[in-house]
Amino acid sequence: MVDMLAIETPEQPRQPETDGNAAFQLVATMFVKYVQIFRKLEQCYDQI
Repeated sequence: MVDMLAIETPEQPRQPETDGNAAFQLVATMFVKYVQIFRKLEQCYDQI
């Protein structure tokens, strides 16, 4: 989760991505991490 915060809120603002493939890769990576976090939270909730 710390990795996600580092990507989402960097100390210095990111420059706009001009390469479409690189932008897609960044968004895809963030989405995969989001889904992983969601599944972990879902498992925790199911155990309550």
